[in-house]
Amino acid sequence: MFGAPTGGVVSPSSLIIGIDDNDPPAMHFTAAAVAAPPSEGGAAPVTVTVAPSGAGGAGTVRLPVTIVSGSATLGTDFVVRLSPDSTAPSLASGDLVDVPATGGSIVLYVVAVPDGVYEGPETFVLQVGRAGVTGEQSSTTITI
Repeated sequence: MFGAPTGGVVSPSSLIIGIDDNDPPAMHFTAAAVAAPPSEGGAAPVTVTVAPSGAGGAGTVRLPVTIVSGSATLGTDFVVRLSPDSTAPSLASGDLVDVPATGGSIVLYVVAVPDGVYEGPETFVLQVGRAGVTGEQSSTTITI
C-alpha cells in the first residue's frame, strides 16, 4: 500500500487522451427508387452514395444490406447482385458490402428473375447500413 506523497509535487497534473472516431459513415441513396424497372432477366442499377461522417477514415466500412420482400419476393421475383453479370452471386438479406470509409458510392444491381408470368408491378425495400438514424436515408422502395 502506498502512503500519501510528501515534500513534492505529483506530476503530471493533466493527461491528454486521443479518441479515434470509428463511427460508420452516414448513408443515403442517390435516388428514391429505380428509374426504370428491369425487364425479366434484366438488371437495373441502384447507386448508393456514402457520405462520411466527420473526417472519415482510411480503408473500408462493412455495412449490412437488408432486403425486405413486399409484393416482390427475394429469390422468386428478383435478386440483388454487386455486378450485372448473370454469373455473379446474389446477395442475401444481411450480407455485408464494403464501402469506402472516405466516401464514394457502390452500385447494387436489381435483377428481375424470368418466370414467364406477367404479374404487374411489384415492390420490395432495399436498405443499406444504419436504419433509423435521423437525417440518413438508408432505404428505398424498388418497383420491378
